[in-house]
Parts: sequence; structure tokens; C-alpha cells
Amino acid sequence: DICQLTNWEPPYWLVGVKEVPRTFGLELLENVLVSSRATFTDQKEFTFLLKERVCPLIIKLFSPSIKHSRGGPKPSATSDSNLFSVCVRLLRIVHCLLKNYHSELVTECEIFLSIIVKFLDADKPFWQRTVALEVLHQVCSEPALLSNFCKSYDLQDQSSKVFHEIMGAMGGFLQSLFTGNTPASQNGVASPIHLGQQPPDSIIFSLGHTTIMLSALPSMRSTFKPLLLSALEKSEAPPFTDGYTLGVTYAAILHIINSIFQSHNLAESNSDDELMSTVSEMTNASWHGLLAALSLLLDAAQDETARELVLKSHQDFASLCGSLGIDVARDAFITALCKASLPPHYDLFITGVKHVEDDKHLVMLSAKNIQCMRSLLSMAHCHGKILGTGWNMVLRTLQHLTWILGLVPTDNGQLVPSPSADGANVVKTAALSADLPIICSMLSRLFQSSQYLSEKALMHLIQALCQLSAETEASTSRVTDCLFTEKSLFSVGKILETCLVNLSRLHLLWELVSAHLLTVCHEKYTPRRTWGALALTKLLRAAIEADHSLPLSQNPKLTTSLLGPLVQMCEIRSEDVRLKQLECLHEILNSRGHTLPLAAWPPVLYILGSVVTAEHPSS
Repeated sequence: DICQLTNWEPPYWLVGVKEVPRTFGLELLENVLVSSRATFTDQKEFTFLLKERVCPLIIKLFSPSIKHSRGGPKPSATSDSNLFSVCVRLLRIVHCLLKNYHSELVTECEIFLSIIVKFLDADKPFWQRTVALEVLHQVCSEPALLSNFCKSYDLQDQSSKVFHEIMGAMGGFLQSLFTGNTPASQNGVASPIHLGQQPPDSIIFSLGHTTIMLSALPSMRSTFKPLLLSALEKSEAPPFTDGYTLGVTYAAILHIINSIFQSHNLAESNSDDELMSTVSEMTNASWHGLLAALSLLLDAAQDETARELVLKSHQDFASLCGSLGIDVARDAFITALCKASLPPHYDLFITGVKHVEDDKHLVMLSAKNIQCMRSLLSMAHCHGKILGTGWNMVLRTLQHLTWILGLVPTDNGQLVPSPSADGANVVKTAALSADLPIICSMLSRLFQSSQYLSEKALMHLIQALCQLSAETEASTSRVTDCLFTEKSLFSVGKILETCLVNLSRLHLLWELVSAHLLTVCHEKYTPRRTWGALALTKLLRAAIEADHSLPLSQNPKLTTSLLGPLVQMCEIRSEDVRLKQLECLHEILNSRGHTLPLAAWPPVLYILGSVVTAEHPSS
């Protein structure tokens, strides 16, 4: 009878009641659905009423709202004189049905979610798009509900990809906020506040000609009261700004990330393969939209606290993608963070080997660049085990940072300002001066902490360093700038530093590292060639002098393996390389000659003989 009266039809049992206001009927219906959940789920007669009476009524009453657009004709007064008040009550009922009756109304909930997504279309009134976002915000804060939606729809061949559509619609709406397509002033509500007019504690997002102010950042712990869904006493949308709508969207995005994380942790702790499969689908369905949204928010954020919240979400989701083995998504998030860490004209260099152009342009690292770089270093430090091939992008970015700042490696591979290229081409800002020691310290800790990586993750790091070094060599062969060749030592220095803290696992790395360093020793540019010889011989001395589970005197195989690259250096005719070779041999004989096994002496004598042969070829 409530449904009959709300639909302006005569009741069956409430004899004498001719009509009730539609808004009152909808409020009464919501009250019944919220307070009597067990009745509707446990008794099949009431479940039947949900399917046959409640849901058709809601879908029918939604029709005027769906058809109504800003540019199209408004619904007639006879069909619905209070569009806002009816729409708000309908969405409150829909949220109740989605939250409490999803299992009983799988097909109907798919329709309701599609309706909410349509409410976000650009041709809808701004208040209608905002109230739909409020519903999505509440839905996205329920991890179990989101995973059920994904399982029921996105993982089914015949169903629509609801989760994917939600993310796409939210991302499109967020972008429209900054492109000026939906300014609040065109929808009969308050205009956005411009820079210079905002309260002192406000959070500013600005992109292009659009500036939006938030009174506070969204938080997982804060209680959110929807402005429009709570306006039951209003017949029209109450005033609100774009800042409110941006805050709701921002909070919904954070809730999606948090919900996926909670579902992942639950699946991991319970070894629930089915739930883990659902989490993977949720991640695959959402990462495109989340990446676009987070990148837009990062570009627009003018406040350090706001950027930090976006960057934290960026890091966490990249880590989640890596742990799920979704490498394409992981690398996409890493690439976006790398691009944000450097000035715009460095974007071309990050994604591949490019010809290095004029190095004398002034470069300014903004506060945002520095903050993003610190976030990148933090992500690599905390989540290095899942970076995989993403190390390639991270290391390229860090190399560009050292080029910009004029940092060169010491004999141990740690970075310090170069006396000949001290970053004079960099505009020294207060933020850079304050954070430079911190960044240098984070760089050193990053590679020193590689000792805690798994063997697989360590190999990914070493392979990425060797690949970066090879790419750098290809670049230096086309550059005549002597400063650049000095700056090209980053990768070789970090190979040395990484291997020195992983001497206990050097047997895993030695073949790859020694082969690459020998290649560097053959290069024509003196700084890299000399550094290749320095890194190889220093690493060899450290390996010889290190404690091994089986002493070298009893392990001829390991000893000859270590000395092999030293013998191969005999093939190089560059005096600086041969000098490093002989200095290394001299130090080994002085410090460990008495402990070398018999198998070590033929290589030693061969090296000495090669010197005599080079001096007296006829002999």
C-alpha cells in the first residue's frame, strides 16, 4: 500500500486513504526498509514484495530525473513538482537497498548502480551529480560491499562492468571540475572561491584557470555527513561550492583505495583465493581511473599536506599492484610519480634514452618536485621488493636528479656534490637547500637497504642498474660535454655501493656485475672507464677480504671465479685500467697472499706475465 500511494494509485488495505505526498511516502518506505531488514531477507513473501513492488517503483520514479538534463526540458509539474526532494529520497532508498539487500536484489542493484553512474553525466544538473557522488562515497566506504559488486558483476561474463564504470564516471567528473564544464555558479549555487579570497586554513586546488578551495582534507577517520542527502527539509538544493563536491569525490577515491586494501589484507590473512581473485579484478578495473584521478589531484594540489595525502595513496596503490603481480599498473603509477619528480622538460628523458641536449639551461626544482622525489625514494625504500622492472624507471629518475644537482659518487659509491659541477645550472631555492641533505641521505639509505631485499628483488635492482649504465654509455658516446661524462657515473657508483652491502650474496651477482664492469672498462670516455676499473677492483678486494662460510683457502672454485675478471682486464690496453688492475693485485697479495689456494696462483702469474709481454713483446 505504501508503494501504491507513493505511485499515486489507490491502496489495497488502507481503505479511506486517497493519497499521500510522494516525499512522505518515500520517507516512510525508507524507514520500513531500514528498520525491518530481517523481515525482508528471511521471509520470502516480503522479498517478493521488494522485487515486484519496491524496485519497479524506484526505477519508475527515477525516470524523470534520468531524462532531465541542464539543456533539456524539465519534467512537468504534473509528473513531479519537487525534483530535488524526490530525487534525494529515492537515492537514500537506493543506498539502503544496495547496502542491505544486495544479495536478494542482484539484478536490481545492477540497474540502480547504472542509474547512479548516469547521474554523473555532464548533462545533468550539478546538484544531481553531487548527490550521486554522496551515494557513491557511502558505497565505496564498505569494502565487503565493493567486493560483492565486483564479484557479482565485473567477474561475470554477461553482466556490465559496474566497478569499472563507477571509476570511469568519477574520474570524468573530477576532470570536469577543473575544465570549467560544471562550475557551481551555473547551477544556482555558490561560486568557487579564488586565490586571495580563501580563509587562511583552507586547502587550495588550482589547475589552469580553475581554483577550488576545500575547508579540510578528507580523512578515513572523520565522520562524513552528506550535505544534500541530509537535506530532507529542502525542496531545492541548498547552496554548496565546488570545493564541497571536490571533497566528496576526493574522499570517495580514498575510500576505494582503502576498501581494496582491506579486502586484500583479509584475503591474504585468510588465504582466501576467491576473494584474492576479486581483489585482482577490482584493482584491474580501477587502476586506470585512479591513476588519472590521483595525477590530476597531484597537479592541482597547491598545499604540501594535500600533496602528501595524494602521494601516500599513489605509493600504496603502486605497492598493491606490485604485490598482486599487475606489473603494467604498477609501472604506470611509478612512471607518473617519476614524471612529477622532475621539471617538465625532463619527461622525455625518463621513458628512454634520448640525446642529451644543451646542458646549460637553468633548471628549477619546485617544492612539488622535491616532495614527489622524496615520495619516490620512500616508495623505493619501503616497497623495493615489489618494484620488479619498475626499478628501471625509478633509477632513471634518480640519475636525472643527480645530474640536476651535480652529484657524483665517492670511492664507496655514495653521492656528494661535484667540485667541478656543483649544480650551478640549478636555481637554488630555499626548499631545495633545506631538502638537499635529506635527499642525499635517502639516496644512500635506499641502496644500503638493498641488503634486506629478497634474492629475486636484488637481482631486479642489479639488472636495472646495469641496463641504466649501458643506456648511459650509449648517451655519452654522442655527447662531447665533459661535465656530462662526469655526471654519467651514477649507475656505476650505485652498482658498487649495492654490491658492497651484499657481499654475502655476491655469488649471485658476480657474473652479471663483473661482466658489465668489464664492458665499462672498455669504454672510450676516461671518467666512466676509470670508474669501471675502480668499482671492479674495489669490489674484488672487498670480496677477497670478506668472511665466507667456507674460507677462500678451502674454496678454489670461488677464488678463481673472483679473480677471473681481473685476468680479463689484461685484454684492455688503457693504462688507467691496467694500473687499477695491478694496484688491486698488489693489495690482494699483501693482505691475503698467504691464504690464497693453489688454484689462485696461475691467474696471478698470468697477470704479471701479461705486463712483461706488454713491455717486451718479443719475449
